Amino acid sequence: PAANLTFEDLIPRREAAPSAPVQAAPEPSAVVPSPIGGGYDPDDGGPGVPQSYGRALLNAGNQGLITGTGAAIAGAGQAYQTGQLQTARRHMAAMNAIDSGDIRGAMAGLTPIERGQMSAYLRAPPDERTAMRSREQATFADLDKRTPNAAMRTGESINKYGTETFPVARENEGIGTKVASTIGGVVPLVGAGVAGAVVGGPAGAVAATLPVIGAQSFHSTRQEALQAGAPPQAADQAAGISALTQMGIMATPVGRVVRAFPELGAPLTQALIELGKRGAEFGTFSAMSKFADNFVARHQYDPKRDLMDGVAEAAAIGAGAGAVMGVPSVVRGARQPRGGGFTPEDNGPLGLPSPEPPADGGGTSGGPAVDG
Repeated sequence: PAANLTFEDLIPRREAAPSAPVQAAPEPSAVVPSPIGGGYDPDDGGPGVPQSYGRALLNAGNQGLITGTGAAIAGAGQAYQTGQLQTARRHMAAMNAIDSGDIRGAMAGLTPIERGQMSAYLRAPPDERTAMRSREQATFADLDKRTPNAAMRTGESINKYGTETFPVARENEGIGTKVASTIGGVVPLVGAGVAGAVVGGPAGAVAATLPVIGAQSFHSTRQEALQAGAPPQAADQAAGISALTQMGIMATPVGRVVRAFPELGAPLTQALIELGKRGAEFGTFSAMSKFADNFVARHQYDPKRDLMDGVAEAAAIGAGAGAVMGVPSVVRGARQPRGGGFTPEDNGPLGLPSPEPPADGGGTSGGPAVDG
């Protein structure tokens, strides 16, 4: 009824516009996983776009280059730290032997410098001996903490950068990306070899390359041993054996046997045969390397390791990488025919100068001899 109206009811009012519906917060996308091995590369078309295989190959090569460098640096730091620990252990054992009266046993296995140090300990009065032993024990205790040194920290930072910046999608992982990663990992070896060759020729190239191979192997074996539950000292021992073994394998003259295969057919056929030789050479090195890794693991920290585990795959990956890395040398050899035939440049499995002298007594193995 009108009697119930108030003054406010007589004032005309504008109807309020309907409010927009409140949208719920979007659900977290399950399409965009972490870029680290998650299947997508943020630089390859944006979030949610599958990583292309070409991008995966490029990332694998870059990752191999960067992590190969980081592994060499970190491995060198680990080997140095292990060497310091072993030296401290020898000193402590020698001091114990001297204190027990076994002078000959104390000096066994020491370097000339260490023998001089232990001779000083032998001649020292009791109070000075106590001080020397205390210093050695403090040094050993500090080293046994295994605090990462500068080289180890730098190498691991480089490894982290490589894996995070250049991820490879899981669905793209396979022989192709592993070949690309292997080629990238060879670059630090080639760089060291070239630097060594500038200073000391072919012998300098080999001398500069082998320590890099040893450092990379030391790092990878030590990490694997620790992940398998091996004590740090056992991991150090396995890493040292593996490093020496891998350096020995790379010094094996496999190439002389492989390259003895005769040249057959037209230049194109010869070029394909040469690529096959390169692949066979690098594949043989890779298979030998993997077998050696398995052997060390089986006898040091993984007694159930099958000696042939991964050997065939390593051979296939090495063969592919060797053939690809041999293309530039084969192309240059094809452009420099000698006597109408095909003369590939013989630069070894890593593309380094061959340590063997040229057959004709002058020049280089891929070009004409230079008359004096």
